[in-house]
Amino acid sequence: MKNIILFLLIFSFFESFAQNETIKRYLIPKESIGIKNSNLKLNGFYYTKYIRLKSEKDTIKFIAPLILFENGIYTNYDYTGNGGDIKKKVLQKMCVLNKKSKKKFRTIISFFECFSPSIKHDKAYNVYSINKKTIKMQILFKNRLIGRTGIILNDSTFVINKLLDYNNKKIEDVNLVYYLKKSVKPDSTKLKLKHIYSRKNLTKSEVDK
Repeated sequence: MKNIILFLLIFSFFESFAQNETIKRYLIPKESIGIKNSNLKLNGFYYTKYIRLKSEKDTIKFIAPLILFENGIYTNYDYTGNGGDIKKKVLQKMCVLNKKSKKKFRTIISFFECFSPSIKHDKAYNVYSINKKTIKMQILFKNRLIGRTGIILNDSTFVINKLLDYNNKKIEDVNLVYYLKKSVKPDSTKLKLKHIYSRKNLTKSEVDK
């Protein structure tokens, strides 16, 4: 029994060491987050569209919005429109997402535009880097580093073409086009990065790929 426990402790140590080395190697350097040499607009949210076949006569439409903040932090809200009904009053307006409004992308996008100013966060695990025509996005949570990379098409559109799982060394080719919807953004003054750059030796990555 003692040998098994010792083996598990050693295995856990080396696994944790390998994860930290992966993070050190691939994490976007803190000084590189945000926009550098690009005219991509940040006055709203970006979204991409999804359609899932529920049955032969029924499809589900939803969007995956992203909000990019000037300080290099971003927040994501996947599957907006693919869930229960929502009714919320925001800035004297009633934001409603129900069975009828979820049938059209236009009304789903309008709902998020109405709802998003009320979103409140005080922690973030997501950072992005834009340099000229290249966009990189990463999420670091519980020693797992997930990323996506793509190309800036113009000042209000970009396409994500790769999803990356750094820990498991997996790359998935995709074609996710994100469009800007001008809107009021949530308050980001209290939004702080959580632990991403607080680790020893993680203020700069060894490799910036």
